[in-house]
Amino acid sequence: MVNGGDIYFDLKTAGTYTLTMLDQTQNVITRERISGKVGQNKLKIYTSSLPVKYLYLVLEDQSRTQLGKTTIKIN
Repeated sequence: MVNGGDIYFDLKTAGTYTLTMLDQTQNVITRERISGKVGQNKLKIYTSSLPVKYLYLVLEDQSRTQLGKTTIKIN
Protein backbone atom coordinates (compact mmCIF):
# COMPACT_ATOMS: atom_id res chain seq x y z
CA MET A 1 0.00 0.00 0.00
CA VAL A 2 1.25 3.45 -0.82
CA ASN A 3 0.61 6.56 1.28
CA GLY A 4 -2.95 7.78 0.71
CA GLY A 5 -4.13 4.39 -0.54
CA ASP A 6 -7.80 3.46 -0.35
CA ILE A 7 -9.28 0.56 1.56
CA TYR A 8 -12.78 -0.72 0.93
CA PHE A 9 -15.09 -2.67 3.21
CA ASP A 10 -18.75 -3.67 3.23
CA LEU A 11 -21.07 -3.11 6.17
CA LYS A 12 -24.48 -4.64 6.84
CA THR A 13 -25.66 -1.79 9.09
CA ALA A 14 -24.95 1.91 9.38
CA GLY A 15 -23.32 3.12 12.58
CA THR A 16 -20.12 4.03 14.36
CA TYR A 17 -17.20 1.67 13.89
CA THR A 18 -13.61 1.58 15.11
CA LEU A 19 -10.65 1.06 12.80
CA THR A 20 -7.44 0.14 14.62
CA MET A 21 -3.95 -0.14 13.14
CA LEU A 22 -1.63 -2.52 14.97
CA ASP A 23 2.06 -3.24 14.46
CA GLN A 24 3.50 -6.76 14.26
CA THR A 25 3.65 -7.05 18.06
CA GLN A 26 -0.03 -6.04 18.38
CA ASN A 27 0.76 -2.54 19.75
CA VAL A 28 -1.82 0.05 18.72
CA ILE A 29 -0.43 2.54 16.20
CA THR A 30 -3.69 4.44 15.60
CA ARG A 31 -7.35 4.02 16.46
CA GLU A 32 -10.13 6.03 14.91
CA ARG A 33 -13.90 6.05 14.96
CA ILE A 34 -15.65 6.18 11.65
CA SER A 35 -19.25 6.56 10.52
CA GLY A 36 -20.11 3.61 8.36
CA LYS A 37 -22.98 3.33 5.92
CA VAL A 38 -24.77 0.25 4.64
CA GLY A 39 -22.90 -1.24 1.69
CA GLN A 40 -19.45 -0.39 0.45
CA ASN A 41 -17.36 2.12 2.40
CA LYS A 42 -14.02 3.66 1.42
CA LEU A 43 -11.26 5.18 3.57
CA LYS A 44 -7.88 6.67 2.75
CA ILE A 45 -4.97 5.32 4.75
CA TYR A 46 -1.98 7.61 5.24
CA THR A 47 1.18 5.69 6.09
CA SER A 48 4.15 7.94 5.30
CA SER A 49 4.87 8.78 8.94
CA LEU A 50 4.63 5.19 10.21
CA PRO A 51 7.88 3.46 11.18
CA VAL A 52 6.71 -0.07 10.33
CA LYS A 53 6.57 -2.12 7.12
CA TYR A 54 3.52 -4.25 7.96
CA LEU A 55 0.30 -3.31 9.74
CA TYR A 56 -2.80 -5.12 10.85
CA LEU A 57 -6.08 -3.29 10.26
CA VAL A 58 -8.93 -4.34 12.55
CA LEU A 59 -12.53 -3.19 12.11
CA GLU A 60 -14.87 -3.43 15.11
CA ASP A 61 -18.48 -2.44 15.73
CA GLN A 62 -19.77 -0.45 18.73
CA SER A 63 -19.85 -3.53 20.95
CA ARG A 64 -16.15 -4.21 20.13
CA THR A 65 -17.00 -7.26 18.01
CA GLN A 66 -14.29 -7.77 15.41
CA LEU A 67 -15.82 -7.65 11.93
CA GLY A 68 -12.64 -7.99 9.94
CA LYS A 69 -8.87 -8.07 10.10
CA THR A 70 -6.31 -7.77 7.34
CA THR A 71 -2.59 -7.23 6.91
CA ILE A 72 -1.17 -4.46 4.74
CA LYS A 73 2.38 -4.01 3.50
CA ILE A 74 3.60 -0.42 3.35
CA ASN A 75 5.64 0.51 0.28
